[in-house]
Amino acid sequence: GTVLDIGANCGYSVASLRALGCSSPILSFEVLPGYRDCLERVRKLLGSDYDFVLCGLGEAPQRLTFYTPTINRQALTALTSANPEGFAEQYAEHIVNYAREHMKDGSPYTFQFLAQEAEIDTLDQILSRIKTTVPVDRIAAMKIDVEGLEGAVLRGARATLLRDRPLLMTESGDRVENVRELTTELGYLSAERVPGCAQLERSASECQGANGFFYHPVHLTTYLRLGLLRS
Repeated sequence: GTVLDIGANCGYSVASLRALGCSSPILSFEVLPGYRDCLERVRKLLGSDYDFVLCGLGEAPQRLTFYTPTINRQALTALTSANPEGFAEQYAEHIVNYAREHMKDGSPYTFQFLAQEAEIDTLDQILSRIKTTVPVDRIAAMKIDVEGLEGAVLRGARATLLRDRPLLMTESGDRVENVRELTTELGYLSAERVPGCAQLERSASECQGANGFFYHPVHLTTYLRLGLLRS
């Protein structure tokens, strides 16, 4: 099946997947049009087994304003979100650490938001009409990193989740609003990444890592056979 890279940024997750041996077709989604040239370059390097869509994903078609924090006019695009109220709580530490690591100590900092409007749609709708070199009739896995909108993306992917029961990796896992509720409703179980390797092990508690993993029991035997999951 195909792997969906939702929140592609410049394509670094795609590069990581290929470097680690993933040979599945990959389809990326990115809301910021400024990354078009980067993703075009990735597509040229990887060929017909990779494609991308410049569109945000959510639970309904709409137009949203996305906010990118900037320090001294340098955009922190990886923290772009349509939920600016969440910045103080969720991203303040990241922003401060970025300034400390990448900017001269003691220099004055100017902090602003860059606002951009963008169209979003549901994953189910896009997959039903998309024309791409990447097959979308079976989705094997979904990586979702959309700065707090992971729950909305999953709600807009309900038909796909019911059809294929793909493996899910979501930033912050079930700590994001509605993610645990929806995954539980659809029969998914939680897993944590085993420290130091790419294996997963079952978990009955709230996600502890930076990313949360969810698998459906219908694929359990396959995951165990592949060594992806351990009980």
